[in-house]
Amino acid sequence: MKLSDGSDVGISTETIASPGHTLGLCPEGMIWFKVIRVAISGDYHLREVRQYWVQAQLPRDVEEVKQYLALVRKKDGRVSWMFLYLSELTPEHLGWLTDDDWENVRAWLASARMQECLRNVLELCRKQHETNVKTPAPVLAVDELTDLPLGLTQS
Repeated sequence: MKLSDGSDVGISTETIASPGHTLGLCPEGMIWFKVIRVAISGDYHLREVRQYWVQAQLPRDVEEVKQYLALVRKKDGRVSWMFLYLSELTPEHLGWLTDDDWENVRAWLASARMQECLRNVLELCRKQHETNVKTPAPVLAVDELTDLPLGLTQS
């Protein structure tokens, strides 16, 4: 979605683990979700990006899925995290947007394309949940799979 300053705002599903991830199992009703935040650290007050996976409630509908979609901004050919989620796309968090920008935001959120995207993300969460609660098939030890010949000698 285009903003009045020439930048584009979009969403990223990178914050939702894909089905088949290697993060481990989750309890029933939970999914793996990546938190992305800025932390101020050190004597020089440097900003650092912190990313970590947590277990979060499986969203029940497209409104709830918005809290798991990270906002990204593209400006001058560079894409960067906005350190907000779609559910936080409000004037309180983005006071610098113009009235025209907010009109565009409302139209973008209501568009058929966005609604389809949100349904697809909800389905992604459900598929991840299905794989999260399944115990992986046991892996046999290598020596159980390999039939070594008897009488091996060292040379």
